[in-house]
Amino acid sequence: MAVYRDLEDHIIELFNSFNGVLNWADESYNHVQAYKPHPRYGGGECKTDVYVLLRNTDKNISSEIKISVKKDDADFLANKLTASVAEDLLGPNWSNILIENTKKITKKFKDIENLVCLKTRNNVSDAYFTLGWKLEVTNKERNLSVKLDLSNEEIIRVIFKGENQSIEKRNAIINGNIKENSGIAEYILYGNREKYRNAQSIIDDLINLEHYDAGDIYLVFTANNFRYQANKADGPRALAVAIEWLIKEGRLYPNFIFNQPLVFTGQRDMMPKIKSCLIALGINNFSDIDIEKIKPKI
Repeated sequence: MAVYRDLEDHIIELFNSFNGVLNWADESYNHVQAYKPHPRYGGGECKTDVYVLLRNTDKNISSEIKISVKKDDADFLANKLTASVAEDLLGPNWSNILIENTKKITKKFKDIENLVCLKTRNNVSDAYFTLGWKLEVTNKERNLSVKLDLSNEEIIRVIFKGENQSIEKRNAIINGNIKENSGIAEYILYGNREKYRNAQSIIDDLINLEHYDAGDIYLVFTANNFRYQANKADGPRALAVAIEWLIKEGRLYPNFIFNQPLVFTGQRDMMPKIKSCLIALGINNFSDIDIEKIKPKI
């Protein structure tokens, strides 16, 4: 997020330091103000990253530009999603969207054979137990991913413009005041600090979201593992799909949780369950682990 804010702050600074005439939509403007919108009561981000107010003081006319800012080398629209980030990205129906799309690849999750395995890294062996999968949203297909089942129009409306954000995010705060629809983006900008040296270069590079082809968008799932010897999971990340480990017929059994996306974390919620199962199986030390005897039946 800090990288994006660095670019956003650079853009805002270029607009606010502007001095001269700025050309936009067949009109010229001699006064510019730019702001970072904030939702009322805090919590999350608006789709509009930079709000620009243009004025021509001679003609007494004004225009607003609401920009979504993206790094030009970024594949990810969002990574390591939490519930609040998912809501920012997909809107208030985010949970159902994730559940319906994940359903399409439930077999892929259940067919994974190395949910329990031994790995050696840097000459150190450890036992790995998958606790679930973190969620990322990207424009590139990955090993474990599913294409988001939304039309281009829906992707633009929901993900890029944010028309179904909460009212606090749609009507964001601009310069201390609530501005109607200020959090709904209308233009997108791909770039970096080096690319933009003045306000006009930004204006000239804006893409109208009404005519934007977003391409395919993918939900990408990356494993969160418990490592026995290290006694840790891969951070306190929310899980789009979680595994509640149980014991059946003297072996570990994975209960996949597909209908509660981003509710559980690996470290806080799922790691204690696998540790309890291992103790119940008589495993108190790494030397007690016989992967072939405890791993789930195929």
